Amino acid sequence: MRLGAAAMQANRYNDAEREYRKVVTVAPENPEGHLNLGLVLLREARVQEAIASLEKAARLEPKLPGPHMFLAIAYFEAGRLDSAKKAVDEELILTPNNVQALTLAGTIAMAMDDPEVAVPPLDRASRLSSDDLDLLDLRGRAYQAVAKKIYQRMYQLAPDSWQVHQARARLYDDDRRYKEAADEYEAASAKNPEDLNLYDQLALEYRHLGNLDAVERTFAREKSIAPDDPRALLNLGSIQIERGRASEGLPLVKQALAAEPGNARAYYYLGRGLADTGNDADAVAALERYLAMEPEGDLREQTYYTMARLYRNLQKPNDARKALDEFQRLKQERDAREKQQVDAFRKQ
Repeated sequence: MRLGAAAMQANRYNDAEREYRKVVTVAPENPEGHLNLGLVLLREARVQEAIASLEKAARLEPKLPGPHMFLAIAYFEAGRLDSAKKAVDEELILTPNNVQALTLAGTIAMAMDDPEVAVPPLDRASRLSSDDLDLLDLRGRAYQAVAKKIYQRMYQLAPDSWQVHQARARLYDDDRRYKEAADEYEAASAKNPEDLNLYDQLALEYRHLGNLDAVERTFAREKSIAPDDPRALLNLGSIQIERGRASEGLPLVKQALAAEPGNARAYYYLGRGLADTGNDADAVAALERYLAMEPEGDLREQTYYTMARLYRNLQKPNDARKALDEFQRLKQERDAREKQQVDAFRKQ
């Protein structure tokens, strides 16, 4: 056994095989001898002979860790996927946290075109070995395959349903094909006009395309469907304020706030609208309220820029300078993040 192990470590497989054959001749009931002989034969690509040795090891000691997993590998290489699955399942009963066995279970399931079965062991393996790039890649492919099967089934059941159009839109959005995504969301919203989420997603696609007219039309449709819904009111009011028509948007934002007093985003647009209509002090109060409610909000940079201008109008130079300093700090952080993203993209 020691001579065989030394030969294996030195990649002298012929010598290792010779020594392990001596072991199984002298001690034919020794499971580890058959296991090691099977491993040598597997390394030598003598798969059928390896299977025979590994099966013998598994029969002699069913609870010995190792034989079942390597038997699964041998079965897999021989194209015997059902046997490979059974063997790796037996190994996982013995060693449930074995990353190699979990990964093998996922690999076998993927080869059997059963990604739903592949996902759980790959998820577990990934939790145990979170930085393994090959494992992460296999896990990602399993999830993609699951999604593909789901979408295929949806299409088989109802090819022109709003759910299928929505699913297509998401796929187009992932590929940054915003025009096609918008077309699919249009089709989805036409078939399911009561779902307000579809209008929000559709408006986002039009924003990607820089088509603010279409964004406003989409939010107007949303408000016509749900005239008293705070989200619909805020969506339409905010785009009108963004487009320089604060007198139209402000009443809608105030109506949204009356229905949802804790809506931080509404305070931001209230401040923007009041600023555009010359109500500087009230605008500052609304923007300060937004900052208090959303200390990490995505609109903070624009908020501080607007407040710097308002403080100057109100003859508060110290406050204006502090707001401008905070705006510049946030802008520098954003610029640094964007540079990192660009650099990472170029390295790919």
